[in-house]
Amino acid sequence: VADAATRARTVLVYNIMNRPSGEHINNSLEPLRLSYQEGIERGDIQYCAYASGAYSMHLLLSGKNLQWVKHEMIRYNQPPRALSRDFPTFENNPLIQVASNLLGENDDITRLSGQYFEEKSDCSASLAQKDRLRMFICFAYKMFLAYLAERYEEALEFGRMAVTYDDNVKGGIFEPFYAFYLGMANIA
Repeated sequence: VADAATRARTVLVYNIMNRPSGEHINNSLEPLRLSYQEGIERGDIQYCAYASGAYSMHLLLSGKNLQWVKHEMIRYNQPPRALSRDFPTFENNPLIQVASNLLGENDDITRLSGQYFEEKSDCSASLAQKDRLRMFICFAYKMFLAYLAERYEEALEFGRMAVTYDDNVKGGIFEPFYAFYLGMANIA
């Protein structure tokens, strides 16, 4: 059993960290979905939440139908919350809100406030918990949304805000995501 758990965690890390640097991000989708299933089957909440978050981020970047992506992210966000109500660290709610904003379900595309995430209260809670990664992610998402809305100065400002929280980002998918959209905003 221990070997199977170690193998499953290795597959998860490989698909989050290594595979996207050399292959199309879509090649990670099925292994990440299976990693999530593995977490559910083992009752490993932390593992399940990591897999759910990685799967959701990869889905958003996959180019698949955004309505389906949002539905899939919501679906894969439910079981971790159902298994443990006290495990908020890896919730996908900001990412689901990004998808919702991209679908035009928010008046201001860069505001992470709506049905899935409330920017003001959730970011304040992240600051109070000293969750610097979550703060970085929220500003990176806002930068991404501002860039897509062709609000380049706002994108750059959100990028400057994100970098103040970047100490826990190295080596993960958020680092190239941030660098790419900051670069695009800089040359726009």
